[in-house]
Amino acid sequence: MLELSDGLYLLVGVSFITSFMTAAIGVGGGIGLLAVMPQFIPISAVVPVHGLIQMVSNGSRFAFDYKSAKIEILPRYVIGCLVGAFIGYFFIGKFPEQYLSLILGFFILAITWTKIVARLGFVFKNFAIVGFFQTFLSLFVAVTGLISQPILMKMNINKTK
Repeated sequence: MLELSDGLYLLVGVSFITSFMTAAIGVGGGIGLLAVMPQFIPISAVVPVHGLIQMVSNGSRFAFDYKSAKIEILPRYVIGCLVGAFIGYFFIGKFPEQYLSLILGFFILAITWTKIVARLGFVFKNFAIVGFFQTFLSLFVAVTGLISQPILMKMNINKTK
């Protein structure tokens, strides 16, 4: 295992690279970062640290390109997020740490090796449901941004508009 300072520097570097990857191609950086983080920090810290990194990364990209944002979808999404966070709160701490690793690994494999994400565009029809599902899941697996891709594509909303 690396010393904390070495690991911290590597994690910051990986975070920068994966954030750049998402900014450049629109997807994938969060899952890449999530796959690397358990090598540097305890599994119980992965989700909150990843959430903080993603908040800063996504917030900075929003700040640079806020004029392109589709603000009209935000209220429905936020309502779903609040409900997902409220319900998810009751499940926090209920899973033993060894199961968190298993859940996280399964989630990474499922979204990278199956077509489950592509099929979600047909399941989720509005942003309140997406907000609920993303927020609830993010409390346990951290990276759920890919879930919104199919619905954004179905609505013809992409990073170039």
